[in-house]
Amino acid sequence: TAADAKDQLSLAQVNKQLQAVHGMVEDLCRRKKSPTPDLPNELVSVYTRLIDSDVHETIASDLVCQLRDEMTRLELAEPNAIRRRLVELVQRTLTVSGPIVCESGKCKVVSLVGPTGTGKTATVAKLAANFKLRQNLRVGLVTTDTYRIAAVEQLRTYAEIIDTPIKVATSPREMAEAVASLGDLDLILVDTPGRSPRDELRTKELKAILHEAGTSEIHLVLSAVTSTSSLLTAIERFSAIGASR
Repeated sequence: TAADAKDQLSLAQVNKQLQAVHGMVEDLCRRKKSPTPDLPNELVSVYTRLIDSDVHETIASDLVCQLRDEMTRLELAEPNAIRRRLVELVQRTLTVSGPIVCESGKCKVVSLVGPTGTGKTATVAKLAANFKLRQNLRVGLVTTDTYRIAAVEQLRTYAEIIDTPIKVATSPREMAEAVASLGDLDLILVDTPGRSPRDELRTKELKAILHEAGTSEIHLVLSAVTSTSSLLTAIERFSAIGASR
């Protein structure tokens, strides 16, 4: 009947679409397992690990192809040699804004912002130690992270170890007073509490406090193992505060 013929035609169209989708999936799997036909077996697993780590397919393919072209067969037989060379390639690929540059006798205020758990407090401490002990600059610390008592005490401990003054600011007024009291130093590093990129109210509060600090640079601290989508979300939201590095 005409109805049966119509049903058969619809079924044929569905089967054709399913076959097309199946072919696309198979092709994607083949490309993920081996981005290029002449890729050595030692690098196929490297490519797969990069894909599993949320590295974009094109970037992963470029990296393993560079490894193939730059390494000898003897080097490719050593997993540690492959790892070292891969790290070097990734470092060459990353673009950075450059270090914090300070001038002796001119106070510079640098604030670190970012999501919770990215290591801002520890990074502030490391930067302070580096600038004071290696570059002989006069450094001061300001923390606004009063939500975590442990974070304040942690930074106080670091400050005592490297003999650096530290202030606590919980409002724009207190921030202005803290920076003014440390104004004769070369560098003031500001530690801030972790913020969810989606917490707009807390983000506005943080922006107001940093405005009173007269911040020269605002650095966004992120975890390198965070998913690409989460990184992009954090960059978008914290750029509203003024983060540009």
